[in-house]
Amino acid sequence: MTDFTKVKLVVSDMDGTLLNSQGQVSSQFFNLFKELKKRNITFCAASGRQHNSIIDKLSTIKDDIYIIAENGGVGIRSRVGHSYIKSMMAQTGAVFGGEHSGHFYFNDFWRADSGMLAALYALAELMGSNSSLSELLKPYNRYISSGEINTKVKNVTKSISHVRDKYHGKYQVDELDGLTITASTWWFNLRPSNTEPLLRLNVEADTEKEMIKIRDAVLALI
Repeated sequence: MTDFTKVKLVVSDMDGTLLNSQGQVSSQFFNLFKELKKRNITFCAASGRQHNSIIDKLSTIKDDIYIIAENGGVGIRSRVGHSYIKSMMAQTGAVFGGEHSGHFYFNDFWRADSGMLAALYALAELMGSNSSLSELLKPYNRYISSGEINTKVKNVTKSISHVRDKYHGKYQVDELDGLTITASTWWFNLRPSNTEPLLRLNVEADTEKEMIKIRDAVLALI
């Protein structure tokens, strides 16, 4: 019989371990988790998945467990703009920052935006590999992206409010920078341009079909 008195921590991978072939957590696990809590044994989910993806699978116990996401890496969201990103990097000690628009910030380069340094890193990877750039990028392109879509509107505030009303109460909503709506398999951000009378939309989803569906639904609302 196993002696649980010496067990203080249980760590489990997600894919192929905690998740079944349908990508779901068995109800038996949650019964087992209750037993772990009774015995004061801490549970930790560790995965190469993103933090939000792990939370989505374990939402009912998320406040009672530890999570190691992205193989130990943690992504931190910031408002768009170099001043916000540099400030966030200074506060958190982040080693790298980036924007969809192609700006890249390096902690060991005074947290400055440097396209040249980013290009040198990319060239170094290419020189040390027999793969093409697209092949090197493939493992990191996990989602289908719409790219940034710019739309001229008469009233920016009214348009964003209309979209918010459509999705509020159904999905996760935050307004760190414009309006971000997050579901389990897609998300989008709609924000006003800081320099032009435009609304900027970015959509990502697990599949191209879903990305197009969400993209077109939001564009129809604005």
